[in-house]
Amino acid sequence: RFPGARAVSPIAAMEAVVFYGDLNAKALINGITPDWAKLSWNYRLRGRFFNDADLREYGQVCVLLKKLQKKDKADEASWRQEDPLAPLFQRHDPLRKMIRVGGASFRVVGVLEELPQKENFNGGDRAADVLIPLTSFQKRLSREQKQLDQIDVDSGELATSYGLAKQVFSLMKRRHRGVEDFQVMNMADFMGPFFQWLDMASFVMFAVAAIALFAGGVGIMNITLASVNARIKEIG
Repeated sequence: RFPGARAVSPIAAMEAVVFYGDLNAKALINGITPDWAKLSWNYRLRGRFFNDADLREYGQVCVLLKKLQKKDKADEASWRQEDPLAPLFQRHDPLRKMIRVGGASFRVVGVLEELPQKENFNGGDRAADVLIPLTSFQKRLSREQKQLDQIDVDSGELATSYGLAKQVFSLMKRRHRGVEDFQVMNMADFMGPFFQWLDMASFVMFAVAAIALFAGGVGIMNITLASVNARIKEIG
């Protein structure tokens, strides 16, 4: 419906216990589509990501998200968030291994590393730990097969995001028969004030630097003039 959308990524989420050997952990599972990889996340991928065949064939494959761990309690900047899968990564390389999520088995085809500093760039209060194809999520894990928690839409640039958000809202309202039991949120609305503050801070820093340079120049000039005036007879 919207050719201007660079990527459309539906997301369904739930918590489930992940098992591998004698290890188990309660993790956040996200059902997604291959378009998720087109969004502006920063990561390094080992292995591969999902493809259309995995989605079409209800593939029992998954991608694990490896988050940076806390190094020093005094240095909060050295970690991003606790990783429930940390014991698995510390003792094993899960790539191409089979793990169990809830009551279903999945093969780990990829591991995402070097995630963004922001703990969650794909919605909610917490980043996902395991990504699986949306069709497999709905068939094997979720009791509500049609349920989606959110849909991320990327317009590709800031200027076109507002028009696309209005189009998405109109379509959703029609399909929900006029009932606004949903929200359409434009990240530009949240980032706009931040960029305004950043521009203002940059202007203030530039002004302070300019004043400091001017004051320093005036000081050097005054000292030079005073030295010259004191020795005007010697200089001639």
